[in-house]
Amino acid sequence: LLAWRRRPAAQGVDAGVQVPEKQDAEVETEVDSEEELIGSLPPSPSNAGRHAPSRPNWRERQQLCPKLVVGNGAELVLTVPDMVPKERQDFNFSIKDASGKDIYRVIGDQARICLCELDTEEVLAMMSTAPVYEAGVGSPLICRPNGDIFGTLERQTSDAGSSAYALRHRSGQRVLCFEGDLRKNAITVNTASGRRVASVEAGGGGAQHRQVTVYPDMDAGLVLCGLLSIDKLLANQA
Repeated sequence: LLAWRRRPAAQGVDAGVQVPEKQDAEVETEVDSEEELIGSLPPSPSNAGRHAPSRPNWRERQQLCPKLVVGNGAELVLTVPDMVPKERQDFNFSIKDASGKDIYRVIGDQARICLCELDTEEVLAMMSTAPVYEAGVGSPLICRPNGDIFGTLERQTSDAGSSAYALRHRSGQRVLCFEGDLRKNAITVNTASGRRVASVEAGGGGAQHRQVTVYPDMDAGLVLCGLLSIDKLLANQA
């Protein structure tokens, strides 16, 4: 259903093929070593055997929508409307691929924004917007389809002095950083280790639209939920 745009052929893997699961050891600063975890625990019989405390693995932290992970050797180009209002939302719009074909649906009701399958409207992920109104412009909660909280956004200032939002997993670990001129949709999206995984630029579908490019191995659903949550926050800060 997705229209993939091929990256240079040196990757040697067809677009759309599911990427093999990365091992935690391959993710440098995003995953602490067992020694670091054990070192942070007080001495006790429970950790004497060097068992690390329970924590989410790399795949759990990086993937909100496993079905929307971009294939190796490809990138996904989307046209996303910029129309999330300040008020409690009531909308229904589509996200298009590079060919102009509708591929996802975004549905907003009073309490949440849902990223859905186009035809069946099956919920792929959701954002609870209640905190925006209940906590003095609190951050939307990014959730799995069953309502379990995946993470939330935290405002910060980048090293370059530009505006930025960190998307943190519920464990507290930073997963993504959205940085740039957020109101003008000139945004780069990087992992905690600094790897660029997506970009946003104005245009792509006329006024009030922007083009979102998601790079290989990245969960497009997580990027979209982060972007739509930032839209909600910016609308309420105007």
